[in-house]
Amino acid sequence: MGLFTQEERFVGELPFWYLVPEGGDRAPLVVVQHGYTGSKDSDLKYGVAYAEAGYRVAVTEALHHGSRGGENREASFAADFASTFGAVVEQTSVEIRAMLDEYAFGEVAMTGISMGGFITFLTASQDRRVTVACPLIGSPFTFWNPLSEKNPLSFPERFDHVALLIQNGVLDEVVRIEYAQELFDKLIHRRGEADQRLRMIAYPELAHEFPIEMQNESLAWVKKHLPA
Repeated sequence: MGLFTQEERFVGELPFWYLVPEGGDRAPLVVVQHGYTGSKDSDLKYGVAYAEAGYRVAVTEALHHGSRGGENREASFAADFASTFGAVVEQTSVEIRAMLDEYAFGEVAMTGISMGGFITFLTASQDRRVTVACPLIGSPFTFWNPLSEKNPLSFPERFDHVALLIQNGVLDEVVRIEYAQELFDKLIHRRGEADQRLRMIAYPELAHEFPIEMQNESLAWVKKHLPA
């Protein structure tokens, strides 16, 4: 296991764990984004795996989550889940891109679970520094505002620069696989089936679950397409 340092940092209102491998001050950056009800602490273990592999890592904390939860978090989601969820996804993506202005030294990889997958799809489609993306049990469809020009599903060309690994459970009723599959099909049409920077894994027996196999596939994909 590689040695690394760990420090809590902030860019604006965005808190994140910043992990730096020994001697890796200029190593490629991997952004790890947690899911709904999670926090930077709950997903720190996933960031550690990347740091031990030689990457700098930012384990980011979404708006209304973890230390940013506040007293009104549950009430906000209960009052209007779709709008609140959308605000969290879009604002956190904006904050991550501001963080990249300070911490990205070149190409960046990003991964996120569930809501973090939504944030990963959006960020990769909006920021060309994200050249490797591994959204997990997430979706490229902005159900809270499907006609938005930010809707990744509507703009497959925005992923032309991305080595994209999509992983979803076929039986998932929380975040249905259909929109991820639709984006993948559009990208296959654009980029061709021989494109080695495009892959989707559909797990036939999985619902809204995140087994360690998904983490291992993501780590291997990052290592392949953005070596430390």
